[in-house]
Amino acid sequence: MPEVFGAIGDKWKKLGGAGSLIGNPITGEEPTSDGIGRRQKFEKLNGMIYWHPKTGANCVLGLIGHRWLEIGAENFGYPITDETPTSDGVGRFNHFRAFNQNGQTSDSSIFWHPSTAAFEIYGAIRDRWASMGWEKSNLGYPTRQEVKLLSLHSLPGTQHIRRRTQSFQRGSLIYNSLTGQILTSTVLGTKFILTFDSGFVPTDIHLGGSYKIVLNSAGESTFSGRFHNSGATNIDYILVAVIMTPSGIGYTFTHKGHTDGDLEIGGDNNDNFVITGFNTQIKDSWKEVGLAALVGRVEASDTLLGGINDLLEDLAKEGVKKLVMGAVSYVLIGVI
Repeated sequence: MPEVFGAIGDKWKKLGGAGSLIGNPITGEEPTSDGIGRRQKFEKLNGMIYWHPKTGANCVLGLIGHRWLEIGAENFGYPITDETPTSDGVGRFNHFRAFNQNGQTSDSSIFWHPSTAAFEIYGAIRDRWASMGWEKSNLGYPTRQEVKLLSLHSLPGTQHIRRRTQSFQRGSLIYNSLTGQILTSTVLGTKFILTFDSGFVPTDIHLGGSYKIVLNSAGESTFSGRFHNSGATNIDYILVAVIMTPSGIGYTFTHKGHTDGDLEIGGDNNDNFVITGFNTQIKDSWKEVGLAALVGRVEASDTLLGGINDLLEDLAKEGVKKLVMGAVSYVLIGVI
């Protein structure tokens, strides 16, 4: 039997040695293809233990290991976990880390589910899925690898709209490389749903929060959010958000909010809102809505109560930079 020693030997013993899931070694320890790490193969379940000086030794096996070898093994990334049960107790996963020549790292994962097989997930789509709760999110497990969508022109003479997508059990995530935004696409009954998420929105004063716009293929919309006042004084603010399509149609959502400061006895530091709407133009232009970008602005000044048009003009310029559009027109959906 080949000898097992060092960090790989320590990992093998920790897993149970000869009585572990991967059994005895079938090769000696050998260098990895990049000349940095070490690896050793074992007799059961396609078991492998890989070591890197910055990650230590970890075990990859089974269908996850098979998929990892298909996509480049350590060139995809060194394992930074052993194969591990998912939090729902149904699937399995490994996390990986790649090292580039500049010393930067990028993390990725391979998730397996008995009804979906093993698929890798990485980059901005992985980050969004992780923020949603991984496999316990409303999307579930990945059902295919990330793929490039057909490049589409928004208007003659404009840039290509470059998108990548990954499908999950109950929807998909769509990454637009031109805007850097990610859409969540799900299905509820016969309706297709797109979610535009702002992420955290800071302001120049002690007010911050986030909002999202959910549209469906029937033309219905939900504009919701929460803003928090972390200071002593009260704040009135206006939020204007626009779903900007490549053809120059801007679906506009607005909200006037108020938050109390700490000096307001019995006041409320938070402003939570939900505004629903409907517009047939969303339904009729559904394919283009999937190519749209979200732009928004928060202003906390009473002088802007009559200045929404000024805000819209600023947002139009921002949308033009993101989508390289022509003329812009607006469809007002949310109301103050």
